[in-house]
Parts: sequence; structure tokens; C-alpha cells
Amino acid sequence: MPKFLNHLNLNGNQLKNAKLEITDSPTQAKGIIHYHDSSNSVRVYTGTGNSDFFTLGDNDVATSSSAGIVELFSDTVQSTAANSVSSTSNRTYGIQLNGDGQMVVNVPWTDSSALTQEEVEDFAAGLITGATHTGLTATYSDGSGTLALAVDGVLEDLDTLGAAGSDGQVIVATGAGVFQYESGSTLRSTINVDVAGTDNSTDVTLATVSNNYLSISGQAITAGTVPVSLGGTGAVTASAARTALDVDQAGTDNSTNVTLANTNYLSLSGQEITGGTVPITSGGTGAVTAGAARTALNVDVAGTDNSTNVTLATVSSNYLSISGQAITAGNVPISLGGTGQATAAAAADALLNVSQGGSLTIGNSSDTITIAGNLTVEGTQTTIDSTTVSTGDNMLELAKDNTGNATDFGWYGKFVDSGTKYAGMQWDASDTRFRLGYGNDVPGGTIDWDTAGHLEVGKLTTTDLVIGGHTISDVDITSEDSNADDHLMTSAAIRAAIADNNPGFLTAHPSISQATSNVSNSGRTYIQSIGLDSNGHVTSVSTATETVTNTDTIDMGDGFVVAADTNTATTTITENDTLTISGGTNISTVSNPDGTITINNGVTDNNQLANGSNFITSSANITGTSAGITAGNVGAVKVVELTHGAGGVTNENTSNSTDSAVWTITHGMGSSRFYKVEVVQDSGNYDTVYVDVTRPSNATIVVTFGSDVANGAYRAMITRMA
Repeated sequence: MPKFLNHLNLNGNQLKNAKLEITDSPTQAKGIIHYHDSSNSVRVYTGTGNSDFFTLGDNDVATSSSAGIVELFSDTVQSTAANSVSSTSNRTYGIQLNGDGQMVVNVPWTDSSALTQEEVEDFAAGLITGATHTGLTATYSDGSGTLALAVDGVLEDLDTLGAAGSDGQVIVATGAGVFQYESGSTLRSTINVDVAGTDNSTDVTLATVSNNYLSISGQAITAGTVPVSLGGTGAVTASAARTALDVDQAGTDNSTNVTLANTNYLSLSGQEITGGTVPITSGGTGAVTAGAARTALNVDVAGTDNSTNVTLATVSSNYLSISGQAITAGNVPISLGGTGQATAAAAADALLNVSQGGSLTIGNSSDTITIAGNLTVEGTQTTIDSTTVSTGDNMLELAKDNTGNATDFGWYGKFVDSGTKYAGMQWDASDTRFRLGYGNDVPGGTIDWDTAGHLEVGKLTTTDLVIGGHTISDVDITSEDSNADDHLMTSAAIRAAIADNNPGFLTAHPSISQATSNVSNSGRTYIQSIGLDSNGHVTSVSTATETVTNTDTIDMGDGFVVAADTNTATTTITENDTLTISGGTNISTVSNPDGTITINNGVTDNNQLANGSNFITSSANITGTSAGITAGNVGAVKVVELTHGAGGVTNENTSNSTDSAVWTITHGMGSSRFYKVEVVQDSGNYDTVYVDVTRPSNATIVVTFGSDVANGAYRAMITRMA
């Protein structure tokens, strides 16, 4: 049975379909919960003795036969200490439940000191007669034990009225100081209000008035804002009223009398200001007519300044014109120092888009010319004499006006080698490919280089390579041999193919004869060595005759597939060899397998069975000198005894004689956190136990028990998963 030797944390999840241990003799450890088979109850162990249990019955609510849960009648905390347990017989009372599931105690009780009737009468009468009552008099007769109540004052007057004579009567006070019943009509006459009882016989109405500010609803009259037309202001605020009446709208009229600081042409009467003729000293003319104004200002006193017409002198391309006495200016032409235009763009076009007599120079060598917009050159040639051309564009468009596929495009440069020549790269429109070359002629619309160019690069990445019209799609390297016509082979691949005796790679040497060899004969001639030059060409071949013995021990080299019948013999597989047992000699089909496959390890790393699954399938015995999968490789397994100081194991007490709960394993199985760990008891049935396992680093594993365990009591089985 699996044992959990550490706490089980469900992390907030539900524990479903769980069943408690059913036993009358549970493990006596604090917190143990079990189902008591005899009493059908759930018990929680709380102490160290058999009676130290907290028991719940099989129902939530306690009964006379089962323990359970009850509710207190009150949460009130009593400050009085509990009385001692009574030793008097018949004074012990059991706790019961009321209808609400609350604990109650039914205590029989008899008062042995009851009050007498006289004491009760005296006590009750004292409560009444001792208080003050308006309009009520209480008289207690101790002898007869009676209490008399009498009304006086107003209550006494009302007490004399008796019952009303008819419905609708009301009680009213009279001038004689008494009360009497009166009808409604008598009451209206008494108080002189609507004696006839007809006041509401006619509804109240409003006369028709234009802009009336009164409204009526039922008999209720509501007054609104009185308009100006009915003597009001039509407003509900002072400022709004002044605005409506157009009186002192700013609310400041007459607060301070108006005065004049300058009386040159203004006069004041009360609050009224009158303007006169503005004198010259105040910016006027001091006159009220044009003639008087000219005289006062001494300007064209006679009023005849226009007696001689204004004229324009004759100027070629004059931009001024006259009509009557009005002169109008037009655009100043270039010949008179202007641009002849009304806008900056038109002016620039007029100044630049004309023949400049040969060439136009803008600025000098120290100037920087900036064109904010686009630049369009419509000529056939653009010459740039700068040493460096920089552009922010990530793509350069050539042959933008190429509407068909008949124009080559690219780039070229000039060089001098036995005359002027031109070299470059162009897109060949007729062959849909780029070409490099050079020649004597300047490239034109179609380019045919005199000489094909040479391209030298550090590294070339391509899908296919065309050499002399032949397409090469791949290269066989190392020991690859695809036997494909469109593949090249490196010298290493060629040598590997020869070493592997690839029959499709070499033709038979004249001195080699073919024969069948097996475990009982010899006679097949094989290639012993092949001489190659630096280019991988075969220069020599040496052969030898194969001798086969019955040991069936074969050094297969690297990558051989060997078929062998091991029913009566032994096959030894050396380093880097692969054994495949197939065909009619499949060991799994042998009825009485008695052969042995020996895996011979000849290197310092003694773990050779790594990297791959199902590498040997056999019903025969398989033995080997290696310990298993290489430590540090995926699938490697290690078993560690949890003893301080043993095989990279330490505990938190750093002692191999002190029980501990935390054990750290430095596994030495390679850098990884992906290790599967199983902990088993190191005795008995070697049960699997469940503990906390963490991997704080890629070299250590920490195993934590719920409580201390002894050194050597458990082992950890570690498997590398990745």
C-alpha cells in the first residue's frame, strides 16, 4: 500500500469519494480521523490515551443515543461563576433540545415565599394612587381592598353629556361653561360662518384679462409674475426687472453724478451730456463745414487742388495704370526688377523656367540647397559631380518607364584597362536573369557584354547551382551517398562510400572475384585499402582474401548492418557497431535460443547502450560489460541510499546517525531539472512512499518527508527524462 510520508496539499481542490479507515483500534496520533465500526461514529484523536477522542455521531444533530452537534440558546457571557455541583438528590437535570435544535434545561421550580393577597392589593394600589393624574382621582380602601376612580374638571363635564342625539353632532363649549351637542347648521350660526351653508354652491372663476398672471385649478388660485402690461415688471429679480423696464440695466445709475474732465466740446446739464464742435486741439477741425475745415487746417483753402490732372510718365512695360485721378499698380515685370507674377510659385517658375543662356548656377560650393518638395528632372541626362551620394530610400527604382519586357536595366561603371571600358550588372530581359560583365561600349537599352564577369563572395546560399548547363541541387557530405545525378559529393563522402564498399559507387577491380562466404568457409576477395589523391580520385586498390572463422565475432566498422544466426554461436558487437537480426534468422523465432549476444565495450566510457529505443529485440540472452545507459544521457537511472555522506547525499542535520526529514541529493547525472524520482522503503516489501520532491538546481534534488526518518531507511530511484 502506498505511504504518504509528507503532507498532502490539495491546494484548494475537493477531495471526492474519499473513505475513512473503518476500525475500532486506529493509530493513536493527534489528528487521526477514523470511523469507529462498533459505535458507528466518526472520531478524531486528540491526545495520548484510548479515551482521548472527540466523537461525532452518524447524524449532524445530537440525540439521546448518538453524539452530535447542538446550538447554544444564547451567546450571553455570564459573569457569575457557576455554582458547585449539587449533592442534593433529584437536583440533576438533563440537557434537552428545543424545536430549534438549541440546548435547554427544564428545571422544576416552586416559589416558597409567595405574596399574600393583601400585599398584592397594597402594592398595586400604591402604584396608582401614588402617581399624579390630571382630571382623575384614585381612592384606595384598604379595609375593603377596593380602588375607586373618579373624574373631575373637564372630564367631569363631558361625563354629564351622555350619548349624542343624532349623527353628525359635534361637542361645543357654551358661554355657561358647559359642553353640549350641536348640529352642523347650529354650529355655523353660532360661529357666524356660512350661516346659509351655500358658500361653495358657485365655483370661483377668473375674469378674462390679457396677459393675466393669475391661474385657477379647482378652487385654488395661483399668482404668477405680474407683466409690465398689468403694472408689474415681468421679472422675479431686480436685475431682470431693470432690463425689462430698460432702466439702469447695469444697476449703477445715479450712484455718482456724471462730471466732465474736458469741456472743450462737451457740456453737461444734470446727467445729460451735449457734444459741440471738436476743436483742432482735440483732434477735430474746429469747423462744421468742409470749407471752414480746410480754412482752419490751412489745406487747399480754395478747394481747387485737383485742377491739374495726375499723369504717368511713359515707361516700357509699365506696371502702373491711371483712371481719372486713380492710379492702379499691377505685377512688376522682370524688366523693371520684379517677377511679373502674383504668387511665390509663379514667380519661381518665371525666374527659373526660361532660357538662362546656357547654364544656371544656384549658390556656390559652400551653400546647401534644400528642396522641400519633390524634384522632377525632365532632361535626358543628370550629372552629379559629388563624391558621396546618400539617399534615405530603401529601394532604388530603375527603368520606371519600361512598359514591356524588352529593356535591360542595371548599373555600370567606367574603368581604364588598355582603353576605356565599362563593367556592371544588368537584368537580361530576354533571359530573365541577372548578368555580370564588361565591354568596350557604353551599355544601352539592351546589353550584351563582351566578356562575362567574375563574382567572388565569402559565402553563397542558393537552392540550385547551374554549372555548364547542369543543375546541382544538393551536396553529399561526410558519409552521405544519395546516388542522385544532381548531387555533388565531398571527398569525405567519396572516401566513406569507398570504405563502405558501396557496390553502386565502385565497379569491380579486375583482380577481385565474387564468392559467397559464411561461417564455415573462406574465399571472398575484398578491398583492403584504396589510395586517393587530394581531389578524391582513386589512385590505387589493394585486395585481400577473406577468412571466416566459426567464432562469429565481427568488427563491423561504423554503420554496418550485420545479419547473423546466433543459435549456436556467439556474436560480439564492438564500439560504434549496430547489430540487426532479421530475415530467416530472427532470434525471436528460434524455439530453443541458446546463443549469446555480447556487447563488447572497448572505450573508457562504459555505458554504450544510449540514444534509441528497442535497439535489440531478441528472446535470447543479452549480456554486456556496461553498467547501463551512459550517466548524463536521457534514460540514465541511478539508485541512491538516503544516508548522509553516501553517494552525494546530505541531510539537514549533516549526520549519518541523526534522523532527518530533508535530504539533498547531488546526483551527478548531468545538467537538467527533468528527473523522475521514486522513493521506496529499503526493507520489507520495498513499498513506494510519497514525499515532496523539488529540483532547486540542475544538479541537485531535495526529498522532504513529513517527519524525520532514519539514515538508510529509504532509497531514491532517479531517472533522467530530458
